[in-house]
Amino acid sequence: MEFFQKKNNLKRDLLLIALVVIFLFITRGYISACTADWQCPSCCYKSGSSYYYSDGVCISGGCACEYPGTEVDCCEDSDCDCSEGGYCDNYECCCFTGDISCSVSDNDIKISWSSVEDCGYGLRIDRISPTSKLLYSGFQSSGSVWDENLPPATYKYQLFMSSSIGDYVRTVNCTVSGEPDFDVVSFSCPSTVGINQSFSCDSTVKNIGTADSPKTVSPRGIIYYANSTEVCSFGLWQSEMTVGGTKDTTCSYYKFSSMGNKTVEVCADPDNEVVESNEGNNCELRTVKSTCTESYCNQSDTSCGSFSSCEDDNTRKGTKVDCYCQAGETFCRCPSVSCTQDCPSGQCCYNGNCYSGCHPTQSSKKCSGGHWIDSCGDGTCNCGETET
Repeated sequence: MEFFQKKNNLKRDLLLIALVVIFLFITRGYISACTADWQCPSCCYKSGSSYYYSDGVCISGGCACEYPGTEVDCCEDSDCDCSEGGYCDNYECCCFTGDISCSVSDNDIKISWSSVEDCGYGLRIDRISPTSKLLYSGFQSSGSVWDENLPPATYKYQLFMSSSIGDYVRTVNCTVSGEPDFDVVSFSCPSTVGINQSFSCDSTVKNIGTADSPKTVSPRGIIYYANSTEVCSFGLWQSEMTVGGTKDTTCSYYKFSSMGNKTVEVCADPDNEVVESNEGNNCELRTVKSTCTESYCNQSDTSCGSFSSCEDDNTRKGTKVDCYCQAGETFCRCPSVSCTQDCPSGQCCYNGNCYSGCHPTQSSKKCSGGHWIDSCGDGTCNCGETET
């Protein structure tokens, strides 16, 4: 009885071994017998240090690799345990790897990648938002590329590799912040104006920065000053101060009540309500000369005071003298008595005629500054000399 039991166990063991052998042949893609090559599956083998993929052939009733070498396990892409994509290159699995980073310089972004394994199929570097752009496509395992002249925004980039078992994607965000910059790009005023006379100045403010204005500045968006006194104000609206936007203004309320050189200034956002990339270009200054006018002289005759020694030649002595304008400045002169005309500035009147040099009858006098004066005190007339 024990003999028959051992014999049955042996049969069972032999059958189990046979089933295992058949299973191994099937899972390796081989069958023990064949009559044609088409019955033999493809196979992988190694020759030297290189791996190869070969068709199977039927040799002497059994399947074998078409080319000689050491047989190795074959694989399919689906056999590879690559969670984010990869390939089976006939004999072994290759999984994707790689990193991506970025840095900002002004309005340019540098995108870098490193430690890339693309399994020989290449990689891509793309900008994917806010707009799309292919920046690189190739096989470099590390490198960098620039994305230039970008307006302020947050930009998203990706390292991308694709395979039948999945895609490998790594992303990174970089932000170009930017700031507005209000620049007085033009400012014009007249160089001279009459005293107590109104005039106008024009200016243009432009946002030359890399970001739109974040707010409206009103009412003190643009301020005009005359001799440091505020005379005009305008709002600087957010809708006007987008990147490249301009605002034109005109101020026409200046009146200078005295003569001489005056200052006129215009400033954008003088209170610095908006943070700008450059706060040093918000103002422009001009010099305007306030000059004499006849109407001003007529109102200011008293400034000439009284003379007690006006010359005798057809002029009146004593009392008040006249104020007149010359080259924008005020001067005083004795009122004419018998001259039928007012002489040009600097000339003297005698018997109804105007003279600019020597006195017609008195060689010891000459005309200087509109008055007859003794000529150097030597009794001779040397025109052009200065009285001392």
